Amino acid sequence: MSWETTGLVGAAIFAALFLILVAAVVVALWVVLRCLKQVLSVAMADQEHRAEILRIKRDERNTLERLREQLRILRQNQQAPEAGGLPDFATGGFDLRPEGANTEEAEIGLSGRRTRAGRLSRGRE
Repeated sequence: MSWETTGLVGAAIFAALFLILVAAVVVALWVVLRCLKQVLSVAMADQEHRAEILRIKRDERNTLERLREQLRILRQNQQAPEAGGLPDFATGGFDLRPEGANTEEAEIGLSGRRTRAGRLSRGRE
C-alpha cells in the first residue's frame, strides 16, 4: 500500500469519526432540549396550579370574611330585637303580639307563660 492510499484511508476514517461525533452531539442536544421542554412544561403547569390554589384560597377567605360580617350583624340584631332584630324563634319565628298592645298583656294573654327573655312560649321553655 502506498503512502497516498494510506493517507486517503486515514482521512476517510477521520471524516467518518468526525461525522459520527457531530451526529452524537446533535442527538444529545436534541435530547437535552426535549427534556428541558418537558421540565418547563411541568413548571408552567405547576405555576398555573399554584395560581389556581391561591385564587381559591383568596375566594374562600373573602367568603369567610363576608360570612363573619353577616354573623356579626345577625348577632347585633339578635341582641336588639326591638330595633327590628331577628324574629323570636320560640314562637316559630313570628311575633304574635298585637300591634300597639302592652307586651306583658299580649304575652300572658296568648300563652299564659313567659320565657326567661319575656317572649312567648308555646308550652316549652
